[in-house]
Amino acid sequence: MSTWKQRYTALAIIVLNTCLLFAAVNLVLWGALRFFRRSRPFDPVATFGLATVLKGYPGWKPEDVVALNREMGKLDETVYEYEPFTQFKHRPLLGRYLNIDPDGFRIDKSQGSWPPERNGFNIFLFGGSTTFGVGVPDDETIPSYLQEYMAAHCTTPAAVYNFGRLGYFSTQEVLLYYRLLSSGDVPTVAVFVDGINDFHSRSGEPDLTMELKSLLAAEHRSLHPPSDLPVWRAANLLRRWMAGEHAAPTSPDYRDARFLAGVVSRLRTNERLIETLGSAFHVEPLFVWQPVPVYKYDLRHHFLNGLDYRRLFQYADGAKYGYPVMAEARDEFESGGRFLWLADIQEGRSENFYVSDGLHYTGRFCQEIAGAIYQFMLRKGLLGALGCRAAG
Repeated sequence: MSTWKQRYTALAIIVLNTCLLFAAVNLVLWGALRFFRRSRPFDPVATFGLATVLKGYPGWKPEDVVALNREMGKLDETVYEYEPFTQFKHRPLLGRYLNIDPDGFRIDKSQGSWPPERNGFNIFLFGGSTTFGVGVPDDETIPSYLQEYMAAHCTTPAAVYNFGRLGYFSTQEVLLYYRLLSSGDVPTVAVFVDGINDFHSRSGEPDLTMELKSLLAAEHRSLHPPSDLPVWRAANLLRRWMAGEHAAPTSPDYRDARFLAGVVSRLRTNERLIETLGSAFHVEPLFVWQPVPVYKYDLRHHFLNGLDYRRLFQYADGAKYGYPVMAEARDEFESGGRFLWLADIQEGRSENFYVSDGLHYTGRFCQEIAGAIYQFMLRKGLLGALGCRAAG
């Protein structure tokens, strides 16, 4: 074999091995990046210890609390699927404590059929994860307890549906409400439970907006640039880490008066939209302002007392500064007669109201909130001719 052929063969082997090595490195890094970006299920038992978590579940067996929190972890693993208008809804789930219907609502203790009966008395509840009931079983959510109140104190049955969803704030609730109405699923009463998520959302956009923007941007590129390769992304992450950019980003300034005023304005706008839609479809709306641990509550009674609240309650930073602003606007919201202020129902009380990550309600607190909603609907004449009486 001539010398040039030998050199060509050696060069070809080097190039081939280099390409194979480059492909192998990218494949390994692709798997590693997917692994580290994968959502880690939040486990309160592993995070805080079983003895601490049990404080939120009086009367429960330890093994049942562990099983409940293990099921709740499935929300972090397979939480969303696409839904028009709202961007996402929960995937269907089937379990001992946690069941989600394919039509997007969490199933309660005595769940009515879907679609709801056209001539029945149907109540839809909208809200975020506290309405959904993170940290409690199906039969201890706010909507499930409201169903119990209706069954125990009304002579005519009613069907309650839990459309609370993780991360939802008032704008998404309006869109979901519109989606249901336009599909012919019209409730008799629509209850909107809001507070913490509206003051958390700095941009006023749904949680997955950035992910969807990135997905569409990648979809419309005819050629993928080198920066899309796993080895390039890994090198960029390493560069940022070495430059100190791996540190947690500075949290936004939730004390900004313009931001706080903007949230209040958005809430009023969404309330008007809901009222307008309700008038067109003959639906009675009700707005509930939810309690949070960072407003008028003595944290010494919280089950996480002694831990770093600043770190644990970062999600509630907006509510910490936003709730006093809402309190100043309370009269304006209540002037319509459909606004139930529950933000301060914990004030002066010495008991724990929270489970899970410390922001979600115990079953007992869900029951109390449901009772307050029931009594308010009764006082306002929203229960029609159901033959309902006051709860004892």
